[in-house]
Amino acid sequence: MNDDRTTLQSENAALHAELAHLRQQVAQSERIRLLVEAAPIGLAIGNLQGQCVESNRAMQTMLGYSEQELRDMPFTTFTHPDDLALEIPLFEAIMAGERSQYEVQKRYIRKDGQIIDVHVRITAVRTPTGAVDFFIGMIEDITQRKQTEESLRESQQRLQFALEGSGDGPWDWQIPSGEVVLSDRYAAILGYQPGELAANIKSWVDNIHPEDLAMVTQHLQDYLTGRSDLYAIEHRLRRKDGSWQWILSRGKIIARDEAGQPLRMTGTITDIAAQKQAEAEREM
Repeated sequence: MNDDRTTLQSENAALHAELAHLRQQVAQSERIRLLVEAAPIGLAIGNLQGQCVESNRAMQTMLGYSEQELRDMPFTTFTHPDDLALEIPLFEAIMAGERSQYEVQKRYIRKDGQIIDVHVRITAVRTPTGAVDFFIGMIEDITQRKQTEESLRESQQRLQFALEGSGDGPWDWQIPSGEVVLSDRYAAILGYQPGELAANIKSWVDNIHPEDLAMVTQHLQDYLTGRSDLYAIEHRLRRKDGSWQWILSRGKIIARDEAGQPLRMTGTITDIAAQKQAEAEREM
């Protein structure tokens, strides 16, 4: 009798432990489901035919389809036709075992016909034998970012046209890398053809007149460190023929990192040789 009671107690304890484990698994699955549903980017599970088997709310909102409408819909249905040639070879490469994931920027066509820009990352989940079991897709709507980038590019082009039309030579300095983009007008002021000047900060420093170098570098350092609110200085730069060109250099920091350190500076140089010549003649 005691043995039966002991056995029953052991079985009950094991049953309670199993039930507790199942409850924990259910709770964990529910947390994962809620996390997926609350995700700010689109998440989807796709099958081997490229059909959307499951999707979260962000994905549905992005495309304007309901969960039921998206289910079993191939990604080719809502991908812009002009972008399929870019993505299909990547998808096929995963199926062939040549890669495990890919990332691509492309366009989606919403249910209402609106075209949006997206960044897509597709990852294959494989079986123990290496065959593709299903796909996980992470999709971010980058429409606003792309529009902002295009607007910024157009603004920069308009600004450069305006500056070059005024006779100034625009320059753009990526401070961490030292890369400098010089306009055609900048090169022309110094007697160079477009692309002849080395596109780095060292080239600019090397071409400053030795008598002006300390003054210019100190002025620049004061501006970069915040000791000065303005970068505008007259100095001489070496021309292609070896002569010295008086210029007015002006610039402004237009980008900083999260710590406030300067990342990018843009500005212009202006030919002031005639002005300097007039000043010299007045002093005679």
